[in-house]
Amino acid sequence: MAWLLPPLPPTFEAALRDVRAHKPEARVAAAERLADPETSREHEAVQGLLALADDLDPRVRATAMRALHELGDERALPCLVRKVDDADPLVRELAVVALGDLPSPEASRSLRLALRSRYPEVRFQAALSYVQVCEQPELPALAPLLRDADAKVRANTARALANVGAAAAPELRRAQGDADGAVRAEAALALLRLGETPDPDALRGAFDDPELLSEAIDAVAALQLRPLRDEVARVAQSVLKPLPLKAAAARALLRLGDTRGIPALRSVLRAFRNDGRSHAVEVVGELGVRELTPELVRLSRWLRGTDPEALVAALAALLPLDARAREGLDRLARRDDAAGAQARAALVRAR
Repeated sequence: MAWLLPPLPPTFEAALRDVRAHKPEARVAAAERLADPETSREHEAVQGLLALADDLDPRVRATAMRALHELGDERALPCLVRKVDDADPLVRELAVVALGDLPSPEASRSLRLALRSRYPEVRFQAALSYVQVCEQPELPALAPLLRDADAKVRANTARALANVGAAAAPELRRAQGDADGAVRAEAALALLRLGETPDPDALRGAFDDPELLSEAIDAVAALQLRPLRDEVARVAQSVLKPLPLKAAAARALLRLGDTRGIPALRSVLRAFRNDGRSHAVEVVGELGVRELTPELVRLSRWLRGTDPEALVAALAALLPLDARAREGLDRLARRDDAAGAQARAALVRAR
């Protein structure tokens, strides 16, 4: 059955040799290995990757771009600048990403030009890489991309503009009316990062993007954006969303005074998986959700992956509100660890 196992990665020495291997798969493996050079052999790794960056196979070139990005070596800068115009879209995009981690005047000049590239994937990545490289990114360099024909470019530009500062706020306010929901959502969140209250209708699009969802939920709770309660409730009640996200959505609902957060938290506390349970316990204690005291007392009998110290803290917070919390603290106080000590201290304070 050995033929079913994936091949072992090459040694560093073998990777250096395989830079000129006949098979492209071997050259890809070589590029992957050279991303993690042995101590004091970084120069050899960079030289090998620079050779692979000009490989005829785009898969090899793309892997070399990823590896050069991981190394973050300034010696790769001329190569990365050149690869922004590579024949392959993925290679171009990865070169722009790598340039974003090499602050220098040359990288800044290249990325400023990339903002006007004819390739949408280059403009898309250049918006964020430009603000990473420049200490003081300029609004006139980025603002035209908010009217780009590609919606993904406009969305990434809105995200990048939060790094420009308050001067970008008027442009972002206008972008909240973009025809594309993702652009509207990114503009709303960028305004939030600048300290402004976004348009709830613009923020609505963030609930369709997994990358933006957590930040959107936090914004709804912090800014008391009641028009978005139903969007938050759909996350809290979903059977498909990650449990920590459901707990965060339940917390947001309760902070809005929406009791739909209580059954949502209960479902996380009772879930088979435990990855969101401790967070849900913390929310119960933070917000004093008396209705869920019995759930926490039940967990004191069988932790089911719950952080015992988080459980003690939540029960201690509930005790002045609900005497039933004492049963859980009494049980946890028998533990011979930090959680037990904390439970005993909480019971002493309660007396």
